Amino acid sequence: MISLVELSHQGYSEALMRVLITHFLKASFIVGALSIGLSLPGIWLYSKRPGV
Repeated sequence: MISLVELSHQGYSEALMRVLITHFLKASFIVGALSIGLSLPGIWLYSKRPGV
């Protein structure tokens, strides 16, 4: 987010764009892993219920 603000303030630079993309991808993978990690136990326990 900081890189995006710096891009709009200072103008385009390849180094800032590289930092922006790197941090965006890292944050996306972390959020994705957290959502999968939080949802899988619930799905696994739901499928293991007797009678379902």
